[in-house]
Amino acid sequence: MINLFHVFKYYIPGVSALADLSFRIKKGEFCFITGPSGAGKTTLFKLLFGAESVSDGQILVDGRNLSRIKGRHLALFRRRIGIVFQDFKLIDNQTIFQNIAAALEVKGEPYDIIKKKVSRALFMVGLEKKADKYTRTLSGGEQQRVAVVRAMINDPAIILADEPTGNLDSQHTQKIFNLFKEINLRGATVMLATHNTALFNMVKHKRIIELRDGIKQ
Repeated sequence: MINLFHVFKYYIPGVSALADLSFRIKKGEFCFITGPSGAGKTTLFKLLFGAESVSDGQILVDGRNLSRIKGRHLALFRRRIGIVFQDFKLIDNQTIFQNIAAALEVKGEPYDIIKKKVSRALFMVGLEKKADKYTRTLSGGEQQRVAVVRAMINDPAIILADEPTGNLDSQHTQKIFNLFKEINLRGATVMLATHNTALFNMVKHKRIIELRDGIKQ
């Protein structure tokens, strides 16, 4: 599903954010990307989402070379990926419901189906009573839960989650992981970046890739 071949990423000449990174993630795997802050986890996810380009090497997703996907084709490619950013990227002047429903509206889903899916997802993360609240009024942990639900609502083939439980208590962390495990059981490939190794115990069948200074250990 995801193949990296000798990937390098430079922001400053001679200083690599990622260095000679090569690995393969199979379809349906649940993979933790771990390492300390500055290890390259966020950079890796930006490359996989097509938000940035590799400096050298190749990334293939489902057999397609990301360096060759441009414009409209890149937008269509991103519909297959659900991503949870560290800064959430929610739309402040929209409600929770509107933020999540947007991904389904793009696909042309009927409103009754959208309402059913969004309501169920919000119930699973304990936000069913706040669907009509504007995201700017939420706490950091609540915004994080909305961001996770939004990434998953479209049943993407790939989930990229960058520190998705950083602002959550243990109860809500468990709820979020139940969502990750459910979508993984339905066939999605899940890549979850974290520096918290205690989270590994929440997933029975997983793979762990460690990065340090942009290098795979």
